[in-house]
Amino acid sequence: QPVPPAPVPAQVPPPRAELQRNGDTPAKLEEEAHSIIKSLFDRVRTPQELNKLLQEYSKQEDKHHYKQVYNKTIEMICQEMETFHTLPAEANYLATQMISFLLDSGCFGSYEGQVLRHITEHLKNPV
Repeated sequence: QPVPPAPVPAQVPPPRAELQRNGDTPAKLEEEAHSIIKSLFDRVRTPQELNKLLQEYSKQEDKHHYKQVYNKTIEMICQEMETFHTLPAEANYLATQMISFLLDSGCFGSYEGQVLRHITEHLKNPV
């Protein structure tokens, strides 16, 4: 059986000079945040690449488009964590790796306590 080619690492786009794109709406920010998270499960980005991308976005000024996408992505990850333990094994592993990298890098910020509580509530005994 042929081995599929390895995914091409995603490039972190350079931050845009403008503070906010014209037409940015909560729905557009949510769509962009969703596509970032989906890129992990579609194997476009590794957990490390997703973490690096979000670290770059987090460095932007509060009103900058990328900072808004970062905030929305972190918010969505925290909301979706409740379902991560129900994912198939491989997807669950990717989600766990993503959470681990984001915790290590401090990307969760004020959500860190919530994330840690959720992790402890959903730990399972090994089989």
